[in-house]
Amino acid sequence: MEALSEILDFNDASAEDDKNKAIYHNAIVQIQHSIYNGPALPRTLWPVFVSDDYLTLLKQQRPMALIILAHGCVLAKYAPYRWFVHNWSVHITSSIAKVIDPVLEPRMSWPLKEWGLPYEGIGDCTPVLSKA
Repeated sequence: MEALSEILDFNDASAEDDKNKAIYHNAIVQIQHSIYNGPALPRTLWPVFVSDDYLTLLKQQRPMALIILAHGCVLAKYAPYRWFVHNWSVHITSSIAKVIDPVLEPRMSWPLKEWGLPYEGIGDCTPVLSKA
């Protein structure tokens, strides 16, 4: 998937320390594995398989961790429809888009487009809740 490859490349080129780059790399690879190596329903379990180190970075609201989470939320779109998972994923993606540094906004384009959220003027995005 091109969007995930771009995020991997962005991570590799980032100024993050090597430890964080490795943590982010592994989280992105877990998303890729969820997409390519399993039935649809387990895709929503992606967060269960990420490392505690990634969850720590996510708790710190590190920008790359948030961007990865937004990409992981897209997995719910391709799982059997469950209102609680779908709505959660849309709201999480929208919330991340509102707080992400403007320099990093292009990294949010794929998750936003997947959920039908506006990409231009990210700070104003409002969730569009529809059955996928």
